[in-house]
Amino acid sequence: MKSPAITRSVATGSLTAIALACFSPAFAQAPAQKPNVLFIISDDLCCQISAYGKSQVKTPNLERLAREGVRFDRAYCNYPVCSPSRVSFLSGRYPKNTEVVGNGHDPRVVLGKDFQFMPEYFRAHGYFTAGLGKVAHTPEHQNSISWDYALDAQEYDADGTYKGDAQQMRTWPDERHPDGVSARQCVRLMEENADKPFFIAAGFHRPHAPRVAPQKYFDMYPIDSLKLAGGVTEADIPKIAYPPSYSADMSEKKQREYLQSYYASVTFMDAQVGVLLDALDRLDLRKNTIIVFIGDNGYNLGEHGGFWGKHDLMDGSARPPMIISAPGMSRAKLCGRAVEFVDIFPTLADFCAIPPQPGLDGTSLVPLLKDPDAPDWKKYARCVAVRGGRKDNKLQLGCSVHTDQYSFMKWPDGSLQLYDDKADPGQTKNLALDPKYASVIGELEPLLLPDSVPFHKSVVVRSKEAKEKNAKKQARIQKRLQE
Repeated sequence: MKSPAITRSVATGSLTAIALACFSPAFAQAPAQKPNVLFIISDDLCCQISAYGKSQVKTPNLERLAREGVRFDRAYCNYPVCSPSRVSFLSGRYPKNTEVVGNGHDPRVVLGKDFQFMPEYFRAHGYFTAGLGKVAHTPEHQNSISWDYALDAQEYDADGTYKGDAQQMRTWPDERHPDGVSARQCVRLMEENADKPFFIAAGFHRPHAPRVAPQKYFDMYPIDSLKLAGGVTEADIPKIAYPPSYSADMSEKKQREYLQSYYASVTFMDAQVGVLLDALDRLDLRKNTIIVFIGDNGYNLGEHGGFWGKHDLMDGSARPPMIISAPGMSRAKLCGRAVEFVDIFPTLADFCAIPPQPGLDGTSLVPLLKDPDAPDWKKYARCVAVRGGRKDNKLQLGCSVHTDQYSFMKWPDGSLQLYDDKADPGQTKNLALDPKYASVIGELEPLLLPDSVPFHKSVVVRSKEAKEKNAKKQARIQKRLQE
């Protein structure tokens, strides 16, 4: 389904808005004054939202942002779980170089105590920096990045789980919820620092569990009206590729409750994005502020007959939303080129005329912000996910590479997946065993990242109950792989 405000040209694949007269020239130069950065991160957000043409989940403010920028339709995180993804895009380095592949791993275990993450690098180049909410993984690594100002209003229990009564929180107004606090603190900081270049990151917790929001957002999604993904798991998906939360027998009632809470949380989060956009307009800061919006990873919602959650390499989990709006760049355009989250750091440095940090793994997206169909784009995107346990003190990884057309995955047990995403956007037919595609696999396989990383002990201390819960979860995964 196409977004109502943008259309795709069949001949060129480019998008133009209905109201062309309001567009900025695609090749206009960035403003001479040092631009501001507003970096918005949503937790566990998939592309099943109205801003990506899926009308069931209402995200009017992200639609608004897409009309004012470039929507990337093949943007991949580099690890489909919270902390490894965040460490990767905040450092501009692949997980093979951060060696962070779990939420409990110290972000600086390899990078070192003196390494400058993206906001620290901008701070060193004269920016006021602020991190609100969940930017680095919280609560374990909340202090792994230094800011001029930082606040996460979310409260946690002793073992790191979210604290709060979900039913009671439905009675709260937006501004009392942690994400509502973060949005309004962001506004305050923009007001106070409008006269200087700022790098402000807003890390919204929703729609990550617990999926809580004010009741009015639940009321927007009557349970009986919700459409389920349905179907059965394709036989050609190897079991090692299943997400840890795979469930083919979840009751219809539970699925509807799950979807209602997820959708409500998404629309609540979107409303907080609206608070930020309204403030930028009121303060007349849009003309000199680049806005980057992403989900830290995607999230399965029952696709493939039982894929729920994350931590797999198919598009539901590995391909989150990314929208970038920048002064002087393209507006109301879709980009179908393969890009990845390690590209964000070099993009912001490039646009803000800051020297690139040595060692970055990504490539600046500025050429695609000027022309989403730029003919000389590199490129492919790469992702990894731990599978198969530890071997020779290394963690074994499933690896994927994604081009403009194909997604290819290789797992530690030798299983392969290949999808033609243009012909089969739902990834329902694994082409890896079809001899006709041997040459495609031959081209893609050398592009995969290394299939293991050194093991590092978790720095997170969990309660006995949390450890037992995780052990049972891992046992379920191993049992399924052996079936």
